[in-house]
Amino acid sequence: MPPRPRRRPPGWTALGGAAALATAAGAGVLGLRERALTRGAAGAGAALALPEPDWAGVIDAGDGTPLAVHEAGPPTAPVTVVLSHGYCQRMDSWCLQARRLRAEFGDRVRLVLWDQRGHGGSGAPPAGSCTIGRTAADLAAVIAARAPAGPVVAVGHSMGGMTVLALGRVAPQLVPRLAGAVLVATAAAGLDRGGIPGMLLNPVGAAAVRAAAVRPELLGRLRLLTGALAAPVVRGGSFGDQAVAPAVVALNEEMIDATDSGTILRFFATLRNHDETPGAAALAAAGVPATIVAGDRDLMIPYARARELAAAWPGAELVRAPGVGHMVQLERPDLVDAAVAAMLRRVPGVA
Repeated sequence: MPPRPRRRPPGWTALGGAAALATAAGAGVLGLRERALTRGAAGAGAALALPEPDWAGVIDAGDGTPLAVHEAGPPTAPVTVVLSHGYCQRMDSWCLQARRLRAEFGDRVRLVLWDQRGHGGSGAPPAGSCTIGRTAADLAAVIAARAPAGPVVAVGHSMGGMTVLALGRVAPQLVPRLAGAVLVATAAAGLDRGGIPGMLLNPVGAAAVRAAAVRPELLGRLRLLTGALAAPVVRGGSFGDQAVAPAVVALNEEMIDATDSGTILRFFATLRNHDETPGAAALAAAGVPATIVAGDRDLMIPYARARELAAAWPGAELVRAPGVGHMVQLERPDLVDAAVAAMLRRVPGVA
């Protein structure tokens, strides 16, 4: 009898497939954007730090998970801006906006930045709690604890934008307080249609996630495997063709590297079925003003998703960022700054 073929350890086939996808995607984008990412400067050095806090600490999300919060500006300000970061990021991704808003509006605006569960300084989430519905409940808890009264402008990037959309479904009691929403590089649904996530959300990528969930010891192996292969995807997928300072690229990569492997995989699994169309519809029906900012070179969430969201939101303004990738607030901070500032000027007592 011929020798039986040696079986590979369970899960490695799926992990190898996912790694191959990452390699292919990265090879395509790295060569196109390597030079563009390191010329010029879109903010660097001291600007890549949050303003000094007037309060910083943690609040309880309601299920025992501590959420890190950073505030700048007085509680008596006419409006509070709450900024929610994206997947594998942390509140520092808003450093340029926070500094610009403090400089322009001073104490007329209060900023509340927070780290989503499993990210940055927030605690590790309980099993099964890495869902967009849960992060919306976390956002509602942050608002209730740190901005219990007055108008709120909710700003969200990528997964943070999905969190803002889900407020319409999860926390309808807060919707009347929303003076506006600024949604950056996000989607109500359709993450499996196009872009790098669309490639990784196919059956091979899904199998990798399932394998790591069944075999927790594979988490570390997957991180080691993808760590060497994902850098081109991170770099090329995060930014487009605009000039980006090396310090900005480094900040983005550091935030991703610092994100726990378990958080990455558990949220990745929930994004497979992401659909916050009901939440977005609830906000739109309530007349919440919206500005949607997206890059037309976004390889993570294609620009088409922004067009779909704007088309379903009567009165929403769509701002197209030419040649810009996924990290719009770092690559073209002026566009995001202007969108948030314009929304704030609509609030009585701010302009």
